[in-house]
Amino acid sequence: LYCALLERGPASYPDILKHLSAEQVQRILDYDAWQKDDLVPQQALNWLRLFRDISTEQAYRRLRDLDEEYQIGIISPFVRVFDNDAYEAMSDEEQDCLYRLPNDALFYCVLSEDKEVHENIVGLIEAVLAHDINYAMSLLCHSAYLPPLESAHLLGQFRKARMEEDGFISHEASMICFAEIDVEK
Repeated sequence: LYCALLERGPASYPDILKHLSAEQVQRILDYDAWQKDDLVPQQALNWLRLFRDISTEQAYRRLRDLDEEYQIGIISPFVRVFDNDAYEAMSDEEQDCLYRLPNDALFYCVLSEDKEVHENIVGLIEAVLAHDINYAMSLLCHSAYLPPLESAHLLGQFRKARMEEDGFISHEASMICFAEIDVEK
């Protein structure tokens, strides 16, 4: 299914995308949102954008159905959260860069200069806010306050186990078996 979606591009198949199971979406991210053994959150955000193009409910549900480590690993590199006191202490220019959560409970900023990543993060958070404010606040707080890369490291362990179930080995293990070719030699 993954290969078939990539053949013409997953955006060409919105009817198939909305009928994927949570496990299928997770496996697609396992295959496509990683470079070597490192999570590439931008690629995962691109997949979630495809679901957001179908509906905000699809984006919310697909994010919510992922492992907690995926949820946080995708958002955490790009988000910082501020409470009302921190917001009040900022200059007007800094305040203008923040996004408000309902009732001014929290404020968040997106830490990416990449326009596409910025739009994907804001769109995803807005989709989540439209369906579950408590979950959105929890996701933002966990993403902003957990130690950097902790979720991605734990997720890497889970992904490695799932990939081994499918018969694939990690990039690190493959380098032991298949050494890179030294072009100069």
